[in-house]
Amino acid sequence: MSIDLEVDPYDAAATSQPNMAPLVQLVVLFGCLGTLLFGYDTGIVSGALVLVRQDIPLSTEQAENVVSITLILAALSTIAGVPLNAAFGRRFVIMAAALLYTCGSAIVACSVGINSLLLGRAVLGVGVGLASGTVPMYLAEMAPAEWRGTILTLN
Repeated sequence: MSIDLEVDPYDAAATSQPNMAPLVQLVVLFGCLGTLLFGYDTGIVSGALVLVRQDIPLSTEQAENVVSITLILAALSTIAGVPLNAAFGRRFVIMAAALLYTCGSAIVACSVGINSLLLGRAVLGVGVGLASGTVPMYLAEMAPAEWRGTILTLN
């Protein structure tokens, strides 16, 4: 009597990955949405400047500053997020990033001049940078080993 231990590669039951818990699915969904928002914000700002210039007169240099301040502060706050993650934990930093992103969006929406517009975009940049450095680490820690690569690729 012999026992067949080979796995048939065409057997879907033998090759499927285990299911993820609903909480992990929710965390992954919102983590990926945060990354999507960063990309959307970065891509849409140039087109939005056309409409912003109807309400706030901007020189070419000021428009460049409105676009670049978010990216510069995002890069710097990603680096600053490392000690914050170590000191306060990933959840706290993610919640702070979400609060900053919300406040920055509100400031930009209520802007009446270049200074408030730059302030709002700067706050957005800090929030985006903290999230960009923290969310992938948090997702990697939350994800089951079988799903980790897939989840981080989606993010």
